[in-house]
Amino acid sequence: MTIEPLNNFFEMPPELLLVPAPDGEGRTSAYRSLKHILKGCVICRVTRAEEAPITFTLLQGRDVFGANAKLANPMRIWLRDEFENGDAFVPKAPGASFTIERSSTGKTVVFEVISASALDLQNEFTALAVQTSPSSAANVTSAGFHIFRSALGHNLFSNSFTAA
Repeated sequence: MTIEPLNNFFEMPPELLLVPAPDGEGRTSAYRSLKHILKGCVICRVTRAEEAPITFTLLQGRDVFGANAKLANPMRIWLRDEFENGDAFVPKAPGASFTIERSSTGKTVVFEVISASALDLQNEFTALAVQTSPSSAANVTSAGFHIFRSALGHNLFSNSFTAA
């Protein structure tokens, strides 16, 4: 049987977790079920109008209502600073949260979500949400979840997301 390479895996359209909005009070997205998701990434973005730190945190819950919510397990993180790095994503220390310090440029934070390690599946934690810390109301944040599925176990991240 011949299998076309593009049919071996597919990328689902991204799901918006936090719509772009001012983030003075901090906010938490709805929980997204990852029950049948092997791998994906959460992409968080902040457009800076004022120099105030902001933290993106990934939370896990037992269902899409966030039952028994707690901090997600550590995962790989990358940061893109438009001013310092251009289009390059720089690896950061693994974790479930990342704080962007004071800066006047736009920043993008990528959390690599591998369900088996990012979630406490043994205790039935199968949902994920993004939370932002209170910041300046002039800073606009957003977050999306990108699902990567693989029927044959292919790694769908580009090399910039698989470097150790």
